[in-house]
Amino acid sequence: MEEYRKRLLYKANYRGTKEADILFGGFAQEYLHTLSNKELKSFEKILDESDDLLLKLILSGDSPPNHLDHQFFKKIKDFANGQ
Repeated sequence: MEEYRKRLLYKANYRGTKEADILFGGFAQEYLHTLSNKELKSFEKILDESDDLLLKLILSGDSPPNHLDHQFFKKIKDFANGQ
């Protein structure tokens, strides 16, 4: 499981855009060690989405696509809004 967390941390920190690196990398640094297995899977699915879509959803407040965990996405949005 520790190897899985390390992969997610890397994926969160090296997104492709500086804004996404800061947001998702910061979230991962803060919360990755506390996430349940289900939350880790939700985070991985979110990280599979494009930076453009994710940043647009966070900035606009729109709901994420149905295939993403809305409750977990809210956790990321709350983190982003607290920064």
